[in-house]
Amino acid sequence: MNVTNTGGPFQRGHRIIFVHDHRDLEHEDRVGAQVRSFLLSNGVDFRMSRRTDRKKWIAVVFLGWTVLAIFGLFVSEESPYLLFYLLLVQQALFVIGGVMGSRSDTLRLPSIGELGKGIVSGIGLFTVNTLLGALMVWVFSQILGSEKTAQIVLGERSGVELFLQSGEPGLVKGVVFLLIISAPVSEELFFRGLLLDYMRDVVGPGLATFTAALIFAMLHFYVVQFIPVLAAGIFLGILFLRSGNIYRPIVAHATANGLALAALITSL
Repeated sequence: MNVTNTGGPFQRGHRIIFVHDHRDLEHEDRVGAQVRSFLLSNGVDFRMSRRTDRKKWIAVVFLGWTVLAIFGLFVSEESPYLLFYLLLVQQALFVIGGVMGSRSDTLRLPSIGELGKGIVSGIGLFTVNTLLGALMVWVFSQILGSEKTAQIVLGERSGVELFLQSGEPGLVKGVVFLLIISAPVSEELFFRGLLLDYMRDVVGPGLATFTAALIFAMLHFYVVQFIPVLAAGIFLGILFLRSGNIYRPIVAHATANGLALAALITSL
């Protein structure tokens, strides 16, 4: 570094000019390149590590769900408590996978406004799903006949009705808990907070939203109500992507389930 005097005693003063040696500049360039390379490589490694962890949790949840589904095939409807406990274990699996695999910023506590938007979205979701469900019943009635369609619809809601009509207060309270609290929390944590968020980094938000919703609908094993559940999954995925927070789709899901449960109870 050289210090050069550029003014005389009657000028404004002395100006100090830093003149870097060419070798100093080359050294700084090499150091800067090494630092950038280090940060970039570690950033990529971190992202790849996080993506791998999420992928592992997705695999663990699907494996556990498969085991529970196979076990459930051998459980009779005459054992409603055992079926109920299987559902609880399944949803606990979704919660564990969702919490462990989700990004921390998607789990941040929501504002009152976000919760309010979730409730409004849930009312809209219930309304659209009810209309879409009625449309699908009409479509299937034209194809399969009214009697066959009615049998399929009754079969699709038989699980909930089994608990509600069991005469067991514990099971009735349990199904209310499952539908309004447990299912919305567990399913949104896994299908939106983990699965959709992971797939967004792989295939983009649009295809990720549809694919996560498709898997969500397939795992419900519905026929007549398949399209309404698929549409609900897409809608909840859009809510998650737009809000960047898992609580809005959770509240919307819980609101829609609560209204659907109330409608079902009044029809029994």
